[in-house]
Amino acid sequence: MQEILREAQTGLWVIELDDGQKPRMYADSAMLELLGLESEPSPEQCYQAWYERIEDEYCPIVESAVEKIMKDERAEVQYPWEHPKWGRIYVRCGGVRDWSYKEGVCLRGYHQNITNTVMLKQEYDAVIQTLSDSYTGIFLCNMKNRTYKTIKSTDSFRVYTQMFSDYEEFLSCYAVNEASPAYEKMISESSKSSYIAGRIREGASQIEEFYRSRTGGWRKIRIVPSTGYSEEFPWVIVAFDEQDQEMEKRISARTAQVAVSQIYQLVISADLGKSEYSCIHGSGEWAELNRHGPFPDFRSKMKPKMPSEDRKIFDHIFDRQSYREKNYLEGTLRLSDEQGNLHYYNFYSACIRQSLEEHILLTLRCIDDKKESQLRENVLSNLCECYYSIYLFDLEEDMQEAIWQEDTIYRKGEFPKGSLESYYGKFVREHVFLEDREKMQRAGSPEFLRQTLSEENPVYDVDFRRIYPDRLGWVRSRFSIAEMRDGKVTKVVFANMNINEQKMEEYEEEKQKKLYFESRNIIKGLSSFYHSVFYVDLADESFQSFSIRKDLEGYLDGSDRYEKLKSAYMKLIHEYERDKFAAELSVDSIRQRIGAGETIYAREFRRDYDGCYGWMRIHIILAESRNGIPVKVILAAHSVEEEKEQEERNRKALLAAYEAAKKANEAKSSFLAQMSHDIRTPMNAIMGMTSIAASRINDPEK
Repeated sequence: MQEILREAQTGLWVIELDDGQKPRMYADSAMLELLGLESEPSPEQCYQAWYERIEDEYCPIVESAVEKIMKDERAEVQYPWEHPKWGRIYVRCGGVRDWSYKEGVCLRGYHQNITNTVMLKQEYDAVIQTLSDSYTGIFLCNMKNRTYKTIKSTDSFRVYTQMFSDYEEFLSCYAVNEASPAYEKMISESSKSSYIAGRIREGASQIEEFYRSRTGGWRKIRIVPSTGYSEEFPWVIVAFDEQDQEMEKRISARTAQVAVSQIYQLVISADLGKSEYSCIHGSGEWAELNRHGPFPDFRSKMKPKMPSEDRKIFDHIFDRQSYREKNYLEGTLRLSDEQGNLHYYNFYSACIRQSLEEHILLTLRCIDDKKESQLRENVLSNLCECYYSIYLFDLEEDMQEAIWQEDTIYRKGEFPKGSLESYYGKFVREHVFLEDREKMQRAGSPEFLRQTLSEENPVYDVDFRRIYPDRLGWVRSRFSIAEMRDGKVTKVVFANMNINEQKMEEYEEEKQKKLYFESRNIIKGLSSFYHSVFYVDLADESFQSFSIRKDLEGYLDGSDRYEKLKSAYMKLIHEYERDKFAAELSVDSIRQRIGAGETIYAREFRRDYDGCYGWMRIHIILAESRNGIPVKVILAAHSVEEEKEQEERNRKALLAAYEAAKKANEAKSSFLAQMSHDIRTPMNAIMGMTSIAASRINDPEK
């Protein structure tokens, strides 16, 4: 029974209240543990240990509950309680009166640690408040009719939400197309309404599953019942989150959870105000440590056993300022035994504040041999969720050892344990793109790692292009300190993560930024020539104005909607051309013409210029497209009235010149016709007389 109560963090107590005597509390072993008492105290001391740690503002609440119990009423109360080791915890107490006790008043009840329950609720509330900021897709789903509402959605979800009204069908299609094949079934099964409703009925406060996308990135699906979830209101929140950047935090959290369940070799409580220490527990060589003594004596025994880096950590542990932001510290300390052998210890320290005193509690746990190996495996298993290969470089021994390898490398056996210089050089030659080899060769050299890595900078990242059989892919290599001795880096972890998707997104983002700034420069140049220039987003049908005439601006009322811009122009366009303007400047028309290959074209309309209609030319210029679809354009408008007037003057001048030339040509034709007649008559006479004379050449008289 005691094991069951201990597992449930519940203790049983009996309180006796007799006139003229101090209150007494009798507690079972589970209750003593919850009170933080290592040895069994007297009943009076036990009662005092419980009562004095109730926060002042909650004392009236507890006393009120006691009074109800004394009146033979069942009562239950929750309140914060200051635990001597754990700090502030949350407690639920309840009980009944034992009427068989005749000397005074006897109460029997239980004392339960509900800290986890309270903290879980606080975490739940915080998650709900921040979901919209941190998650890429959030949906409110009905477990009865399987309808859903989109709270937040990116393009990767929007494709499927437009296809399905049933949330199960939507998520099933998403799993098939977006998730790695190994995770398709898990996502589909986890999102079924029957499964979710069943888990909630079983008491699950949330359902959380991790999966890989088809591009290799880590994602998380989180399902939380809505506030007030019931059969009448069966709504749950289904949220999707990218997890690549959060993996390192999760690794640290899991490592901390493992540390809680271990057996400690040394537990010390230090009162820095009195400069004293108490050895709560010591085993092995620590068994010889005095149970109590001056803190300087304890420090003088510990620090000589540590390398110089660890002495700084030790001083940090016993510095009150270290606990300003959080009440605990954790990490690793190295200490030598009497033979000079270096051992590794995990430490956990906490600042415990009670009344006007402050104590620092320090625990040490040896992680040598099997325990160190187990811890290493736990940490590495978490690391492997982020990194596809991990190696340990021993810079002192010039050795590399594979901790975790990708399948293709593992099957070929290319990189067994061996010379660091030989095997890393082979990796660079065979698997690194030519242009990146020099920087990767330098990054993995022992000299560079010793110069670059330090306590202040324990991690160095370098991105390179990895050669795969069928492609190139971006990889991020992380070199991090695994061990230091007296300020010198001796071991380094070399881990590789696939960042190809991230790089592609960065390139696309950089490309879009470049296009945007190029467009801005073009727009600024256009603004000096055009009286109105707009940057139009065809996707969400909005616009930015970089230059605008006052008469047009007055009709916009501060709006940035493209439809409003068209309506404002319609008030200035000549009434005979308004339908034409609305049709040719519509989003669909612009997309159609640009999609057909007209990346820049112009249209002309008559518009009101200060009370008189004049010609305006609008140029439509493609600024940005995605997958061949125009998404942003520049509209630039300027008056061409002078150009039109010049064209008219040129036309009239050309017509006048034509008329003059025509008249000159007619005069010439008339002149030639007249002259031809005047010359032809005498010439005919001459030609006739000449012919007669020639026929009578031998008759001089004739």
